[in-house]
Amino acid sequence: MRKPDKVEKVIFYVVGFIAIIVGVNRTVSSGWMKWLLRERLEVPNPTEYVFNFSKEEVKQAVIERMGKYQYRDMTIYGFGYDVFRKDESHFRGNVDYFVFREQYAFSFCYRKRNGGRLSCLEMRLYLDSLAPQQTRARMEVTKLEVFTGYGLAVGIHGIGIGPILKDMPATTVEEYQVLYKIGKQLGVADKMPRINYPIGLSKKELMDTYYNEGFILFKYTNRSSWDEFDE
Repeated sequence: MRKPDKVEKVIFYVVGFIAIIVGVNRTVSSGWMKWLLRERLEVPNPTEYVFNFSKEEVKQAVIERMGKYQYRDMTIYGFGYDVFRKDESHFRGNVDYFVFREQYAFSFCYRKRNGGRLSCLEMRLYLDSLAPQQTRARMEVTKLEVFTGYGLAVGIHGIGIGPILKDMPATTVEEYQVLYKIGKQLGVADKMPRINYPIGLSKKELMDTYYNEGFILFKYTNRSSWDEFDE
């Protein structure tokens, strides 16, 4: 059997070293982030709320308050509404819930030293009519992937270094922000509990997180049309 030459040995050791670094990075960063969530968010926010309005009124409140990218640049569709609607072949609104389509945003709870960690977020909003003038709005996070570092990635151009996105538990912050904005549109937010944010964060830190400040990916995002940050 032919013995591997020096170049092959070097390649073997380099690949092995990178694999070890990637494994350690995945394990350490994911464990640290779970601990940080428990440390920073003392009380979970509600993920559902009953509004004393008809289902149609709540639907319209969602569309008017967040239907055109006003919530952190997220697009929504559902209940016959699709902001991207062009023709019937591209219409996605024929579902009986609202989808807050997958979007990158900084996380309030998963953080690093100088701000929130980048995350990929997708949510759904379900509306259940309990009575003619009573509607339960329930939020569900269907995807939350948090950036934890870099590692080996396989793509169409081969093997390289790419971001590591780790599936993490929902935090309840983003879910209740949506419910609170519905309450604002309906004029009842003053009767709802305030949003519970992670402890120890200043108002500036919270606003920088909400508006995705400080990352080149969001440099050219039009934030002037966003609904304001809610304390």
